[in-house]
Amino acid sequence: MKKLFTNTVLIKENLSKVQQVLMDGPQLMRWNPAISSLKNGTNNSFIIHRNDPAINSDEVLTIESKDQQVSYRSINGRLEYQLIFNLVEKVGSTLVTEDFYLLKDETLAIVFLQPIAKQAFNRNLNGLKRIIEINK
Repeated sequence: MKKLFTNTVLIKENLSKVQQVLMDGPQLMRWNPAISSLKNGTNNSFIIHRNDPAINSDEVLTIESKDQQVSYRSINGRLEYQLIFNLVEKVGSTLVTEDFYLLKDETLAIVFLQPIAKQAFNRNLNGLKRIIEINK
């Protein structure tokens, strides 16, 4: 796996609540506005479709959790990746660090897309922050 970028955000909520929202697949549509539809798959996986232009219009996303980490693994799209959320409890908040990894060696073109992908994933991460803090 090749790490492409990292984003971070501080969410004013406890770690268990942040982890609970990250593990709840159907919640993805609330904080990732590009997702048009999401259907349950098998073994905590979700079939995602986007109508908006995206690197992956369709993908299968599997969500797993271990300790203070949540992992999203995307397959069956043009770009297969793993997104790892590391959670660190701070006083009254949770620091979320999101690391994006390519699962396969991709063409050089992906490296050029890195700033665009980083910005899009950062926007979604801030969307996660908003929905969690609004629902406190």
